[in-house]
Amino acid sequence: MLKFLVEEKGFNEDRVRAGAARLKKSSKSSQQSRLDGFFKPVERTKEEQERLKRKNEEKVAAQKKAKREMEKEKKVAKAKPRGAA
Repeated sequence: MLKFLVEEKGFNEDRVRAGAARLKKSSKSSQQSRLDGFFKPVERTKEEQERLKRKNEEKVAAQKKAKREMEKEKKVAKAKPRGAA
């Protein structure tokens, strides 16, 4: 590695040796910790839970309303004779 980097690629020999020493030292130590080890789950407050529940209920109600309207439109379209504008 030293020969390749210094002779062929023109890197500074001292810097290459220092970098190799750091790599060798770090390979002996343990692996990097996982990111989720630093963060703990935070429980939602009652207000947040209620707001999410209300949002979900509103979403379900809107979906039901849209479904009813779609069925109503289909029924009206089916009732029209073909070729009628």
